[in-house]
Amino acid sequence: YGYEATTVRQIADRVGMLAGSLYNHFATKDDMLHAVMRARIGQLEQANLMIARLAVDAEHRLLANAIMRIHHYVTYSQFHAILLRESHFFQRHPDFATARQTSGPC
Repeated sequence: YGYEATTVRQIADRVGMLAGSLYNHFATKDDMLHAVMRARIGQLEQANLMIARLAVDAEHRLLANAIMRIHHYVTYSQFHAILLRESHFFQRHPDFATARQTSGPC
């Protein structure tokens, strides 16, 4: 349905919880999206830092980065689908600046 069209009740139904239970953990639907995005973006940042610190030449770091990104795209395809499908939402909302940077060109 897309982020904006999806309700908290639909999210709760999908994960087998009551909508009220989700609000015990998150104040808003945006907070839920932030949590999902923050976790995966943090993983990408850590992997990039690790690769940048490798004691190899630039060509090998570039290759390692490409392999890491492909692995991340495959492993976390739903996260990347959100980045692509919801790019218009991220562009309109300054709170999601990190997602805009992540979804940009590699």
